[in-house]
Amino acid sequence: MLNFEPLAIDKMPRYQQLYNQSDGQSLANSFYYMWMNSKQQPCEWAFEDDICWIRTSINNKIYYKAPVGNISKYNIKELLKKLPPKSELIDIPETLAPELIKNGYFHLHEVPTEQEISFSVQDLEELPGDAYHVKRQHLKYFLWAYEYKQDEIRPKYIPDIKRMIKKQIDSPEKKENYNQICKILDNWKIFKDYLEGRVFVIKKQVQSVIIGEKTSKNYMLIHVEAENPRIKGLVAATQKFYLEKFNTIKQANFGKIFIPASRYNLPRNIVSKYKLQLE
Repeated sequence: MLNFEPLAIDKMPRYQQLYNQSDGQSLANSFYYMWMNSKQQPCEWAFEDDICWIRTSINNKIYYKAPVGNISKYNIKELLKKLPPKSELIDIPETLAPELIKNGYFHLHEVPTEQEISFSVQDLEELPGDAYHVKRQHLKYFLWAYEYKQDEIRPKYIPDIKRMIKKQIDSPEKKENYNQICKILDNWKIFKDYLEGRVFVIKKQVQSVIIGEKTSKNYMLIHVEAENPRIKGLVAATQKFYLEKFNTIKQANFGKIFIPASRYNLPRNIVSKYKLQLE
């Protein structure tokens, strides 16, 4: 029997190691996403050998996520017998779902409405072609109009980051988003060794923040992105210089950047997440 317990920061490094070995990765299954959203969707995990199992409660119903780790070395049917019969699995990445379906142990239950959006890192750095014309113009204006400093997240910036985001709260959803971001910032002393965070400072005040995570599958996951909406071109500048700096630090090409939802009318890839049911 699997022994589940609440997510805890002290076991986060162990989970990160298994997550980076996963055959399919999803933003929704990353530690930081689950940690930030624990109030709306509480998760528990159970470690057994080199696999982590995750279960969550939605509207008082228990769901499971795909086992996290290198499951390709296991017999999937035998592995999943650890779950109760008729269990439902959610947030299954589209790269992993076919492997689970084809062995006959699952049937496709539904495709959830929530999806992840991926962008090409190279596109967001270079902004090529007509599709990025408006964003290029916004970036050009920003570079002409503003004197700025970009820097890594430091303790001295955290109160200013919170103030910047708090000013934009005009709905319950934005208030909850603010609370989620604060969970990351309040633990930044621990998370800074696993995440990369940058700020843009204009007139001695933080005007944008972006926090991401590099995975071993050549992806970068964006967990936090917020900016002063009154500053034209700041979104494009924040993304462009963040990605360039991230590449310089890590000496890596990240391929794709994943975010929970798109605020931009730009070319992007819809990454479906499946909901499956044990037969």
